[in-house]
Amino acid sequence: MGDDLMQAGGNEALEKPVAFDAKLAAKAHIYDLRAGKYFGHSDTIHVALDPWQPSLFALVPAKLPAGDIIARLGALK
Repeated sequence: MGDDLMQAGGNEALEKPVAFDAKLAAKAHIYDLRAGKYFGHSDTIHVALDPWQPSLFALVPAKLPAGDIIARLGALK
């Protein structure tokens, strides 16, 4: 670790979770790809951002049939 980083106090602030609402340009059907859950049809996503794992969402114009979300998204190609 360089002297500059040690003097600045490290990265503690970057290692804390952050929650916020992400506003979309238009409504979409929202899927949480990590949890495999449907969040609904909205123009806002509440995001609980973990510093160690990315949040992954799929925004699609039409609701997908029930089942494996990842497989359904792959079939949209």
